[in-house]
Amino acid sequence: MLFAKNKLRKVIKRKNILLMAIVLSVIFVEIPTVLSVPSYVSPLQSVYGSGSCGTCHIDPNGGGARNSYGTLFEDQPNHATDPINALIAIGPPPGITPSPTPTTSPTSTPTPSANPTSTPTPTSTPIPTLSTSLVPVINCYVLRGGVIIPGSTSTPGSTPTPVPTSTIPTPVPTGTTPVPVPTVPTPGLTVVLEDHFQGTSLNASTWPNLYTGPGWLPSGNAGSYYRVENIIVNNGLHLLMNRENYNGYSYTGGGLSTDIGITSGRVEVRARFPQSGQGLVGYLLLWPVDGSWPPELDFAETTGADSNLITFTQHWGTSSNPQAQTDKFTIDVTQYHVYIADITNGEITWYIDGNLIGTQTQNYDQNLKMKFAAGVWAGACDGSYGGCPSGAVLPQYLDIDYVKMYQR
Repeated sequence: MLFAKNKLRKVIKRKNILLMAIVLSVIFVEIPTVLSVPSYVSPLQSVYGSGSCGTCHIDPNGGGARNSYGTLFEDQPNHATDPINALIAIGPPPGITPSPTPTTSPTSTPTPSANPTSTPTPTSTPIPTLSTSLVPVINCYVLRGGVIIPGSTSTPGSTPTPVPTSTIPTPVPTGTTPVPVPTVPTPGLTVVLEDHFQGTSLNASTWPNLYTGPGWLPSGNAGSYYRVENIIVNNGLHLLMNRENYNGYSYTGGGLSTDIGITSGRVEVRARFPQSGQGLVGYLLLWPVDGSWPPELDFAETTGADSNLITFTQHWGTSSNPQAQTDKFTIDVTQYHVYIADITNGEITWYIDGNLIGTQTQNYDQNLKMKFAAGVWAGACDGSYGGCPSGAVLPQYLDIDYVKMYQR
């Protein structure tokens, strides 16, 4: 009997030792692993949990096109199975400084991470990559209904008509390092406007006119409705065209203008237009500060029917008797290019990527101040301009990297 009791005590002792070993392994292995997760990771688990959608997506509401940080995350081979370590591998997003990671015991097992030699360090770039793979996002805690832009007429907190989720953007080029663009000489020019659209909001004093209401054509038959919510700023300006029923229209677009005007001078814009699709009208233009029409200088415009065609048009005359002269140029408009219109000595000269494209005689008052405007909207479905975008894949964007204006 005594022998049996001693044997039982030994068995219990062994079990206690085994239990203690398990507890110690949890303390020295699992707890340091949890503590070693950088502080920025927790709120950024927007991929499969609650977090800031705008960290990875161009649209702060999440879904659709991703910015450079979101693309970098998806490039991690373990992003779907181990999102925490994928976030650790790529580091914090631009503008977030991680807090110091607590020091763990030398005997603790390090947190598995991606090979640092194979993961590029994320860098802030003003040119987001509009990839089209949809990353699942749950419970985004950023403002719903788009960015409320300073100077807009939208009521903060208002919820726009839901955007259909059954369509995704047409795949767009991922982009590589831009080819150096030849510099066009700028003698005697003074910068009066320069905006690279950093951050997530517009400068209201520079861009006081955020378009809202039906798109305008001389015929009065525009096919879309401008919405302030379609103006998105996220390290670049992104003007959205979408298919949605809003105020009696089947499509919505985005557009804006400054009130800074030039007479003799230059405007320079780096931009890329939506993918091909009839009725996807995008434009970069100059028109009078006083709101009259004509004149109008469309120094880069596309209707989407041909993604390799850009047009340059000067409008003049009167509203009842408008005149126009158009030059056309073949180029892939879905890639970023630098578009320039130079006005001097009664001539208008067009450039693309530093290359002279054409020259026209200035056919309107040389003392008239002209301001810059940009937008994207649907062509008229009655056939008067652009054509109907019924077959186009939407949503799509007109992306603008920067705008510069000079007075001579």
